[in-house]
Amino acid sequence: MSPTPFINPTSFQPAKFGTIASLLNLITPVLMIGGGIIFFGMIVYAGFLYINSQGKTENLKKIQQLFIYAIIGFVVILSSFLVIRLLGVIFNLGPLPF
Repeated sequence: MSPTPFINPTSFQPAKFGTIASLLNLITPVLMIGGGIIFFGMIVYAGFLYINSQGKTENLKKIQQLFIYAIIGFVVILSSFLVIRLLGVIFNLGPLPF
């Protein structure tokens, strides 16, 4: 099998993970930060809608739903963080960076 002409095999870095623990160490913080940014954006958007709703009942119900969904999403993110930490302790994956 000949090497590809675009990738120099002597200088190309292989994947930075060889175990599940190192893969989790790379992916989990990125997902947590992304989830937090989305949560913050949903709260800001719901607040903006609340300010501009002018007291209309139908708009307030939609805004309340948006707040509830944002909080449920945050709870899911937080619980997934705790589950990943628990699995790291159970399977002795070593210290996780978060």
